[in-house]
Amino acid sequence: MYRFAAFALFSSIAFGQSDPFAPKPPAEVDAALRARVLEFFDLQVKGTPRKAEVLVAEDSKDLYYSDPKPKFLSCELKQIDYTSHFTKAKVLSLCERNVMIPGAGTLKAKVPTPSTWR
Repeated sequence: MYRFAAFALFSSIAFGQSDPFAPKPPAEVDAALRARVLEFFDLQVKGTPRKAEVLVAEDSKDLYYSDPKPKFLSCELKQIDYTSHFTKAKVLSLCERNVMIPGAGTLKAKVPTPSTWR
């Protein structure tokens, strides 16, 4: 039984790793995306989501306007996964915000915040 549990644990860790043979993005593409993502989340942290709308794709603006915008206390970029020959990306940021927990009240927590970029 323990062997199966150990096998399941190690196999899940192995599949969670990034592909070491995946091509690296061009430096200027990576730097431009990182700058845009950091600017977007910096504006969210400052509490000015209206100024961040220039960074949102035109076909996504209706969704951006209708979604609730939580007040982030801080954000840090954790992972970028590029697709479609580095023209699209899935970004994972770790953002700290106040979270309401029943019975415990409001606590600060770092919440994974995924986003997609073009």
